[in-house]
Amino acid sequence: MTRRLQSGVLLWLAIALLPKVAAACAVCFGAGTGDNPDAAGLNAGVGVLFAVLVPIQVVVALFFARVARRSGLAQDDAR
Repeated sequence: MTRRLQSGVLLWLAIALLPKVAAACAVCFGAGTGDNPDAAGLNAGVGVLFAVLVPIQVVVALFFARVARRSGLAQDDAR
């Protein structure tokens, strides 16, 4: 096993065995309820990510649904 592969395996093992409490952010534990500007900024960043990514995912899903529907119509016309 190469050294790079060993490092990758050890990294994945460390991540898998890491307690969930250690992987959670401070906002998850209620630090975002006060007047903390860091938590407010983090919450705003999450909101922006949702506002950008969700519409993009919806458009991609609608595109593939349209392609699948048109593919089915083309197969029906070919018969």
